[in-house]
Amino acid sequence: MIVLAGGVLTLLSALLFYFASPNRKLFTAKNRPLIFKVAGSTGLVIGLVLLLQHYGPATAVFVSVTLAMLVLSIAPLAIAWWKGMPEDRT
Repeated sequence: MIVLAGGVLTLLSALLFYFASPNRKLFTAKNRPLIFKVAGSTGLVIGLVLLLQHYGPATAVFVSVTLAMLVLSIAPLAIAWWKGMPEDRT
């Protein structure tokens, strides 16, 4: 259960880092990037601590970084596909 909590927290924290990016396509929030960065970094640290309860140090860091990389690779593509291609592009 602790591994699931650490993994989900890591995934959600990486998604918060995507929302802090100036290139995000999902919504626009002018003054929110600092909040997303702080919440994302705090969540990643807590997620890593939860993963360290079950795995060894090297494995926990690997799992945490791999989950974050998965979200940061797939989220922009999934959001672009969900929003669709603009009509004026050919």
